[in-house]
Order: sequence, then structure tokens, then C-alpha cells
Amino acid sequence: MRTMNDLGFIDGAPVDYVEVRQVRDAETRKRRRVGNIIFAVVFSIAAIGWFLMFRPARLGGPASFVMVQGVSMNPTYHTGDLVIAHTQPSYAVGDVIAYQVPQGDVGAGLTVIHRIVGGSAAIGFITKGDANPAPDDWRPTLAQVEGSAWFAVPKGGTILAFLHAPIPLGAMAAALVVVWVVYQEEMPSLRRRRRRPRLDLPPEVGRANPPHPTRQKHP
Repeated sequence: MRTMNDLGFIDGAPVDYVEVRQVRDAETRKRRRVGNIIFAVVFSIAAIGWFLMFRPARLGGPASFVMVQGVSMNPTYHTGDLVIAHTQPSYAVGDVIAYQVPQGDVGAGLTVIHRIVGGSAAIGFITKGDANPAPDDWRPTLAQVEGSAWFAVPKGGTILAFLHAPIPLGAMAAALVVVWVVYQEEMPSLRRRRRRPRLDLPPEVGRANPPHPTRQKHP
């Protein structure tokens, strides 16, 4: 790669301002291409990971997101924890499962996350909270199980609940609007700067490569 020294010469030749600008523009375009490629790769990996691992069940994915409430699963989980459950072809005793309370029972439609201690998919699972002295009254079948616990985010449910509240949600929306307005106002000036890059060269360059004198016509 050709470089410019302190006196304004490139490889021993006087500076050609147009050439310097073209070289810098080429380097800038190269960096942008590399950055775009890196962004595309990272975004693709994240999108594929979300699609395969975190896509909600209501969108045809394997994941269910459950916020723990109460102390029935202490010390395994605590109030406010966010548990991500994955659907499985089968479940066994010892698995922590998330299931909906069967229709017709008290609390129908609620999501419970407890451990299987007996039963089967055919007759219904017997579940119990780790901190509860007795099993649950419900007997969820395989169709009512949303999945088994995959991993948990401590206090993740509390954070999500806070972000879904009207005031924080409105504050985030307002912040996004402000950022967008500022971005739109600054874009024209940024584009003009890119079109007219400045060459911060040392003052010796002007003496090393002075402009040609203007010839004057004599009457």
C-alpha cells in the first residue's frame, strides 16, 4: 500500500490530491464492506438462533416463556424469574414442566411450572412444587404441557413486566422518536462531509508542490 510521508510525498513523488482522495475513499468503502459483511453474519446467526431456539410456541416455535410467581418452586426458582421451556416429545418423572390448568378446574388457563412426580401422558401427570408438601390437584395431559424447563433468567420476568408497563413503554417509544428525529436532521450534513472529505496535510505540502503561476497577457 502506498503511504504519504510528512513532507507530502507519496513514494517519493509529489502529492496528487485527487489520488489521495481516491485512496482514502477506497479504504473507507473497504471498511464499510467488511463492516456490512460482519453485521450480516452476526444478524443471520442471531435470527437463526431465535428461529430455532427462542421462537414462541404461538408462532410455531418450541419456546414458552413463563414468569415464576410465588414460592412453590423454591429454591429452584424464585418469584420474578423468567423460565424458558422447550416442547419435548415426551416427559418423565423429575422434569420441571410448564402446563396450563385444564379447563373446568379452578384457575383454568393459568400457566403453572412444577415438577413431575408421577402419572403419565395418557392418564395425566402428577406435579408438585419443590417447596409444596403435597401434589397439585390438576392432572395435565401431554396436550396441556407447554414444555420442560430449559433455562432460567433470574428476575428476568420482573424486568419484562416492568418494560411492558405503560410508563416505561411510553418512555422507550419517546426516546426512539427523539433518536430518529436527531438522526434525520444530522444525515444531510453527514452526507455532505462524506462527499467532500478534508485532507489534513502538513503545511510543507504547499511548498513541496506549489501551484503553477498564472500567466498574464500583455497588451
